Amino acid sequence: MAANTVIIDLRDESDYLASHHPNAANIPARQLFELSHELPSTHFALQLIGTDAQLAEAKHYFADKPYQIDNAIPPISDANWVCKQPIFHWQPSTLIQDWIDHRQSELQINLGRALDIACGAGRDSLALASAGWQMTAVDYSEDSISRLQRSSARCGVTIDAKRMNLETPNFAWPSEWREQFDLIHVARYLHRPLLPTLPSLLKPKGILLYQTFMQGAQHVGPCRPRNPKFLLEPNEVLLTLGNGLINEHLVHTLPDGRPLSVTIWQKA
Repeated sequence: MAANTVIIDLRDESDYLASHHPNAANIPARQLFELSHELPSTHFALQLIGTDAQLAEAKHYFADKPYQIDNAIPPISDANWVCKQPIFHWQPSTLIQDWIDHRQSELQINLGRALDIACGAGRDSLALASAGWQMTAVDYSEDSISRLQRSSARCGVTIDAKRMNLETPNFAWPSEWREQFDLIHVARYLHRPLLPTLPSLLKPKGILLYQTFMQGAQHVGPCRPRNPKFLLEPNEVLLTLGNGLINEHLVHTLPDGRPLSVTIWQKA
């Protein structure tokens, strides 16, 4: 198996947990759609384990997906199939992975309570919860919240996932959330009226991690967003929030060429 190939076990979760290939993650064939956010990046080729019926179902699912599918592995245990603990091949955003691996310790930030705003299916929430953060996650999409709840159970972490419409007229955060969070994370979401409200949710010395598309993304290929409403101006987050204890801004360019504005800001 090549280094850039990952193994996906298509069997039911009970069969997987009984015994599985030590490098295989489990996404049952019948749940590929609702657990699609647990798939790795399309930069990885996939090697599949499953019965003929499960492989056929997966072949149908991946037919219009940009994955390379390598030869299948028969679902027959051998001496190496002794691993019973689940593993996962999904990845959080680069910012969150770098935060967990390096920046959190470099900045001497202690674990605490974190809020993931517009969390989507929740890979960043899952990564932070797995790293020890006490997570609250909000999103408008009921489907996204359901996906996050399923994945948090599979990953063995607890996340308080809430459906919340952040763009209603006169929206206000719950009063009990005032200065309750040590960390707030926002990824690929921009509703400008929310920006100046975020510091009120942070405890003193709390951290905001904000990453989303910026001006210039509209000129790169067919990808969205194109509407200026959803594109940050350079340094817009820092200019809106004012001077903090930490004021970092950088531009991260995605493989498709779109620029992401990445901000780390610490409340005084």
